[in-house]
Amino acid sequence: MDGVTVVTKASPVAVDGAFVKDNILPIASFMGLDTHNISDSDKSAMQQIYDFIRGDAKEMTELELLHKVREMEQKLGMTSLGERRVDKLSRYVKLQGQIDNLTKARDSELR
Repeated sequence: MDGVTVVTKASPVAVDGAFVKDNILPIASFMGLDTHNISDSDKSAMQQIYDFIRGDAKEMTELELLHKVREMEQKLGMTSLGERRVDKLSRYVKLQGQIDNLTKARDSELR
């Protein structure tokens, strides 16, 4: 049996093992945005969408998150001509947050 010698052409590179979990990246990808070049306003909008969908859930997989985003999109219907999906969802989340706050304020007045 002949001995086999393996010689690598490149020197080994240290791998950065740090894992950074980004909550908005799956939403950005799902919305069709360029995940390498997301504007600050889009990041803020997607973070609001994430926070709204996540709600009080302790844990949520990426698949569950995207499923809930899709359900919300289906509930809201198609976007208008020239309107981005992320803008429509962001507007809905903002309005729903205002409704929730006003409902709490109203209920506190009734007590």
